[in-house]
Amino acid sequence: MGFLARYSSKNTVSAFALDLRLLFQWCAAQGLDPLDATRTHLELFARYLEDERGNGPASVHRRLSTITCFYRMAEIDNYLDRHQPPTYASRASTATRPRRWAWTAPSSAPSSRRPAPPPRPMRP
Repeated sequence: MGFLARYSSKNTVSAFALDLRLLFQWCAAQGLDPLDATRTHLELFARYLEDERGNGPASVHRRLSTITCFYRMAEIDNYLDRHQPPTYASRASTATRPRRWAWTAPSSAPSSRRPAPPPRPMRP
């Protein structure tokens, strides 16, 4: 895919490919061609990511950023011939939406993370 060819980092390409694959699979389940998606479709996709996939607000926001960049490039390359492409999908409402789960205290189980080093003494 030409959109992914713009990036050189393997991690970026892998993450962006997953984001697009999730969108394309969701569109297929809806009987929707991804290039026919509207802003409303992308907002429904964001709800799917949050409600059914359990993605947090930051993950949803990042995935939508990837997807809107994809649509922006499709618009520039004339694959989209609409007046209002899905590049205007709202991301702010996803990032600021309150979480639906309660905070829980950390467990007393040992952590796999290394403990922080002790503070250095101050110099006189």
